[in-house]
Amino acid sequence: MPVTARLLAALKACRHLRGPRLLYTDDGKALTPKIIKRWMMRIERAAGLPETGRIHVLRHSSCTHLSNAGVPARTIQALARHSDLKTTEIYLHSSPEVVQLGVDMLARSRVLGGVPVIGEPIAARRK
Repeated sequence: MPVTARLLAALKACRHLRGPRLLYTDDGKALTPKIIKRWMMRIERAAGLPETGRIHVLRHSSCTHLSNAGVPARTIQALARHSDLKTTEIYLHSSPEVVQLGVDMLARSRVLGGVPVIGEPIAARRK
């Protein structure tokens, strides 16, 4: 699974690695779905959110953050390992700023004679 350079550095900096996995219980055992659900509920409680234990919400958040960063839907589909783009579209909750960014990209492309602007850094697109 591809990760950002920052995440890779953080993972490599973990000194508690005891095997092929990143996370273990305090006694060194592998995680179970029940333990992960309990951890998630503890996190939700600390954040003042309803306690559901549903870790799947992180998948939605990840796809939404990718979308808001300007990552194309097909790339998000590949990263999320969805077989159908319609599944990916369920996860894409674009902010009004990102929608406007898309319109601005179209206008910029037209000014440049139809040249794609998708490869430009986000800051350049916002000008």
